[in-house]
Amino acid sequence: PISTLSSSSAASDVYKRQSLVSASTHTYSYGDPVHLYVSKIGPYANPSESYDYYSLPLCKPKEIKKIKQNLGEKIEGDKTQTSPFKINYKVNLNETVICENVELNSDDIKKLKKAIAKYFYFEFEFDDIPIRGFIGTIETQNTPHEEEIKHYYLFTHMHFTILYNDDIGHSEGKGVVIYANVTSDLEKMKELKDFETTAQVRFSYSVQWEKTNIKFENRMEYWHDTTFFDASSSEIEIHWLSILNSFVLVILLTSFLAIIIMRILKNDYSKYAEESEAESGWKLVHSDVFRFPPHKTILSSLLGIGVQFLLMILFILILAIVGLYYPGNEGNLQISAIVLYALTASVSGFTSNYFLKQMGGQNWAWNVILTSTLFAAPFFIVALIVNSIAVSWHVTQALPVGAALQIIMIWLFIGFPLTLIGGILGRRIAGPFYSPVRTKNFPREIPDIPWYRSCLLYTSPSPRDS
Repeated sequence: PISTLSSSSAASDVYKRQSLVSASTHTYSYGDPVHLYVSKIGPYANPSESYDYYSLPLCKPKEIKKIKQNLGEKIEGDKTQTSPFKINYKVNLNETVICENVELNSDDIKKLKKAIAKYFYFEFEFDDIPIRGFIGTIETQNTPHEEEIKHYYLFTHMHFTILYNDDIGHSEGKGVVIYANVTSDLEKMKELKDFETTAQVRFSYSVQWEKTNIKFENRMEYWHDTTFFDASSSEIEIHWLSILNSFVLVILLTSFLAIIIMRILKNDYSKYAEESEAESGWKLVHSDVFRFPPHKTILSSLLGIGVQFLLMILFILILAIVGLYYPGNEGNLQISAIVLYALTASVSGFTSNYFLKQMGGQNWAWNVILTSTLFAAPFFIVALIVNSIAVSWHVTQALPVGAALQIIMIWLFIGFPLTLIGGILGRRIAGPFYSPVRTKNFPREIPDIPWYRSCLLYTSPSPRDS
């Protein structure tokens, strides 16, 4: 019997690309090859950890070719490569052997058993449809002495069930792929025994095509009804509920705080109006409130970067609302973030130099350099360290050198020049700053506080304590 052990993931886990929008680019005639690519493998409990599919001693084609990927797919960690499976449109296949007598040594057996113990899953890509399944399973037996004996089984036969639709209207005799699923035959497994030092494995597959009335543009709705990772739909609902709760809580706390502050200020205003012109309370610091800080350049750079990130997040939210990001395709989101960060660099340069000139700063060129590198330089250093660790562990999330150079070039030839242009505009447009109250030439002396009040748990003394 064939036991269903996997299916396409929910819509939130589908890597849907722009090419899926039009059925005309995904039409096939009878017998046309439909390529099945291997992508990655990883532990089921941690989907973010993934490795090269061929890092395990599984069935491989004679020549492994890497499929060209865009920058987003490289950042996401997808590593699409050719597979030994040959599937043709609407051509059913019975059991077909793809690898006869694959030799496994003791290290290969240990590696496979370790992967099966962690419930490693694989991910294939069929007509831009991700297909996931497990590489094996564990069976636990209890002995009369209450000891557990684990048996490790490697799945050696894969059965592909593919739904298609020939009624696409604009092309006679052609059809589209709607859905794909892979199952494993429990009667065709290879047990990996502890005492074995070598083993031979025979890999096979079969294909069954089934007709459906689901339209190409509606196949995402079909994916909504299928899950691979447990409770994926409920997790999405829980996240939305948590976001709503947090949003309401922030609004309530902000409202309460605003009411309290307004009442305090109202009482202070009425009290100062009744008193004489002698300075007391908040009047003691009114001449120091608008005093410029000593480190104008750093403050201006931080202001510029903050405005840049706010604008970048706003644009990302707008693009998400209009439907640019497909469910689960984090690659598109990351590409948008990189491009928007480079394009909004002019805003950061303009804001930082604008405030720098208003505060009387002079070294505007250094301010532009600091604004463009204050976030980018630490980010690249941390990314280099993390990527080096990823490379050492051979995970697919390790960014290739070419992709890293693309990101650096985008920042160097787009982000930095735009920061410079924005800085020049901000410096020319900014005028002098006029404060509503007079600022004294010398700052008011602030008395020292006891050491036990300098802890972060305490606030600085209020003006009334002076």
